[in-house]
Amino acid sequence: MKLRHTILSLALATCATAAMQATTPVRRTISHQQPNGQVVTINAVGNGRYTLYSLDGTAVLPGTDGHYYYATLNADGQLAIGTTLAGYAARSTAQPRLSTAQAEALLNAALPVAPVVRQGGMSAKSLTTSTPDGLGEYGKSALGAVQSIGSPTLPVVMVDFADRAFQDTITTAKVTRFFNETGYRDEPAARGSVRDYFVAQSDSLFTPTFEVVAHVKLPSGYVYYGKDSKGGGTDPYARQFVIDALAEASKVVDFGSYCTPGSTDVPMVVLMFAGPGQQSSFEDGSSNYLWAKFQQSSFSVNDNKYQVRSYFMGNELLQTYGKDENDVTGAAIDGVGLFAHEFGHALGLPDYYNTQNSSAFNTMGYWDIMDYGQYYQNGYRPIGYTAHERSYLGWLHVTELTDSAQACRLLALDGSQGNEGGARAYVVRNPEHANEYYMFENRTTNTWHTKTMGTGMLITHIDYDRSAWNNNRVNTQRDHQRMQFVPADGIKEGNTTSESMNMNALFAGYRADLFPGTKGVTQFPDAQTPADTLYNGSSKLLKRPIYNIAVQPDGSITFGYLDASITGIGQTATVVRQPAKAIYDMSGRRIASWETAAPGLYIVNGVKVAKR
Repeated sequence: MKLRHTILSLALATCATAAMQATTPVRRTISHQQPNGQVVTINAVGNGRYTLYSLDGTAVLPGTDGHYYYATLNADGQLAIGTTLAGYAARSTAQPRLSTAQAEALLNAALPVAPVVRQGGMSAKSLTTSTPDGLGEYGKSALGAVQSIGSPTLPVVMVDFADRAFQDTITTAKVTRFFNETGYRDEPAARGSVRDYFVAQSDSLFTPTFEVVAHVKLPSGYVYYGKDSKGGGTDPYARQFVIDALAEASKVVDFGSYCTPGSTDVPMVVLMFAGPGQQSSFEDGSSNYLWAKFQQSSFSVNDNKYQVRSYFMGNELLQTYGKDENDVTGAAIDGVGLFAHEFGHALGLPDYYNTQNSSAFNTMGYWDIMDYGQYYQNGYRPIGYTAHERSYLGWLHVTELTDSAQACRLLALDGSQGNEGGARAYVVRNPEHANEYYMFENRTTNTWHTKTMGTGMLITHIDYDRSAWNNNRVNTQRDHQRMQFVPADGIKEGNTTSESMNMNALFAGYRADLFPGTKGVTQFPDAQTPADTLYNGSSKLLKRPIYNIAVQPDGSITFGYLDASITGIGQTATVVRQPAKAIYDMSGRRIASWETAAPGLYIVNGVKVAKR
């Protein structure tokens, strides 16, 4: 899908010295009336470190009067707010304008990404899986702050500010239901709770319970904790917010009940603060709101008896807007997506948007909750995990294809077709570099993948590097994205609409990413799709083609691996790569063991194969 959105934002959001993952901001087009009466349309997009506003590709900044001005350079060559109103036709030769790309370069030079340093002697293995190749091992937890296998109980603290409290309707009981209730659907788009999301993604291997343990009030107002620094840094007092919130909670909560067995460590505490979050708000003064984030950092609780090892802070409300950024038309509890995204970090997943600078290129977008997929359906029905993420966290068996041609049957990734008679995900490795591979998964309609996103095979290309994952810099290079999807139509869509594209057109582009999809693409690679590029080794291409991709009446997807003559169950593959769970002879009788079966034709994992 095409690159549609322009980079935009510039109100800086710095990384803290401890490992911090801030959620990507909501991308929104703002109509703003300037003091001369002109209405300008600007874009507001960012990456969690800073934001930059853009008008037709030119950088603009908000002035102290609340209006927008073209960005320029001061006498020291630093980015500054100019004196020319954005949208004003006359050009000032004294104040040259800057493109968003130029402004971005200046920001990156002035605000480098902070090094990843853990506090309190914490392990550096926070965004890491259990295996060196990044695929993980089924049934084995990743190495995040919270174990991805098991049934933990995690404490949730509701936090009022001195001058802002939770809405009357968002009570302890409501928040408990939002996090835990099976089939939660209080809001119009809601179709499940936070717990529902993780139970579905993990095939019940991870079944958390979120316990609301306290509702506290802080000694200071929301502006004290949330205001940005004069230099543009986001939330310099966020740590004080955590300290104060935990101090108040310690008065009424015994955190020893939430420690890892045999230790004095509390893996994570959820801090849900009153009001909206900066990452999804646009009105005047919204820079004074806290920005939702996850961070690994140590805090003492209960008179130093226990140590909280990580926290997630998230906002109570998601606001809706009318004609302009100050027209707030309503507010409701923020969606599952925000909490599921940040909790993904706690389990060990990094961000897949461009975390280093404002993205001038498209990444995973709506295809991944660790990118913009957290905002699908306003966050109430975020996109489900990819096959790689499920495998990474120990939740999915992945079948590897090597050098043997065979017929393949791809079952629904969500498990609705079970595990027999095919595979829920295939992986094909770079023969010269085991950490680089392509993965194939079958996206079908379910609670966490609506029909708007289409059905078919999603192909992803992963180049796993432990350092890139652990430092949360997976997709910071346009020409070397380490986690990306391969669009069937050869075009990557962005995350926002434009004058020439409405939401229907945007998601039509996403549906065209799938194979065969709306474009009828039946092989990979072919002339219409990106090449099967490799980043490592002597070969620049994978050269492991798949042919005759077809969606079957039952929703499974069949294809021939390496051999164009293989079309599915009616064709014969000459070699089976490994023993399978479901083996039948041609009369339909189940065979107990492939190793002891006589030579002949069999149905193995739903496809016809010959044993020689």
